Amino acid sequence: MADNSSHNYSVGLHNVGSYRVAGDPWVSGSDSHPADNEVCYQFPWVAKKVTIYNYSTQTLNVHFNSTSSAGDVAGGLGSGYGGQHMLEVHPVSGSQAVLELECKCKEIYVSNPGSSTAHYRVFAELTGIPVGRMYELTGSGLTEAPAGSDG
Repeated sequence: MADNSSHNYSVGLHNVGSYRVAGDPWVSGSDSHPADNEVCYQFPWVAKKVTIYNYSTQTLNVHFNSTSSAGDVAGGLGSGYGGQHMLEVHPVSGSQAVLELECKCKEIYVSNPGSSTAHYRVFAELTGIPVGRMYELTGSGLTEAPAGSDG
């Protein structure tokens, strides 16, 4: 019989079982997110999926790094986000706009570059992976322009 005592099977970033089960629900958001403002939502566990519901009349921006961080993430709110390393959630007349992100992360940023307050919800499906095991989301396509692109 093989000795398996050296194999430690536990939750982690590369553990398939950590993502196969249904995620624990986590919900937050704002009914009055000020214009020209950014909020960071930090999750208590690594998320495997994040969904943004925009109920506003203006576009929201969703990104993995702060607009004030180093690199090509942004030139500040309202400046066009230098490197375009964000996703826009455009309003839908009479309905909610939805952005689903199937990716592992420990935080997400929501910015309101509009001129009025925003109304939205952030829903995350959480794994059992501690956030301390998650690496920083930086580099090509996140804080730097991908090679061969214009930003």
